[in-house]
Amino acid sequence: MKTFYEILGVKFGSAQEDIKKSFRELSFKFHPDTGEEPDPDSFSKVNEAFKVLGNPEKRKEYDEQLSKNPIEDLEKQTMEITEEYFAEL
Repeated sequence: MKTFYEILGVKFGSAQEDIKKSFRELSFKFHPDTGEEPDPDSFSKVNEAFKVLGNPEKRKEYDEQLSKNPIEDLEKQTMEITEEYFAEL
């Protein structure tokens, strides 16, 4: 699954202006009615990505989610469950 950064064709940490510029280019390209390469699915994905990356608060939350290591989270949860189990014995 592509990240929103990949969908917009920008790098993680790109400036807001670069994100906005890429969004405009891609939305123009994929627009179902007027686009050079009409593609409603791609147009929808580009819009969804920009809704998050174009909003500084949502982007911060998204970046935090991307930076989480799912293996570390799983290990932490396993340890907590194990500790609770043995504490009850």
